[in-house]
Amino acid sequence: RAEAQAMTDEIKQAMALLGGIFDWDAAHLRLDELNALAEDPALWNKPANAQNIMQERTRLEQALASFKRLEQELEDACTLVELGESEGDEPTVEEGLAALRLIHAETEKRQLESLLSGEADANDAVYGLFLDRFFTGSHLTSPQSFLRLPEGAGGCPKGQSLSDYCT
Repeated sequence: RAEAQAMTDEIKQAMALLGGIFDWDAAHLRLDELNALAEDPALWNKPANAQNIMQERTRLEQALASFKRLEQELEDACTLVELGESEGDEPTVEEGLAALRLIHAETEKRQLESLLSGEADANDAVYGLFLDRFFTGSHLTSPQSFLRLPEGAGGCPKGQSLSDYCT
């Protein structure tokens, strides 16, 4: 079926992009290093360091397992579609297509997540966005808006905020 083939091609392309940003050999080596560190009783002498190592290990394990799971689900869905087509079993074909749609949605979500991911993503951030002017009746008196951060934030001199530079 054209629909199944098109979805499969899109999923494989997305997975190639997702996998392409992931150095598999380095990831497995790093996971081995982290596992060895986690088994060392001396690791727990420095709780902050131990926490960082365990968090990195967990993130890496989850990323590897998740990608392998997606690969297996894609293979299973393609097999269902092929089996259903060869047997003339429309419900099996539809089951495979439904699985492909779910996998397609998940790969799209992961592509977005990978675009938004970065070194500081696990950190908390708080900011406020305020309108400089308010609506008056049905008219916007000024479309200008700015970011208001705490004093000294964002590299601003003490006593000033980014909003001082946006007006």
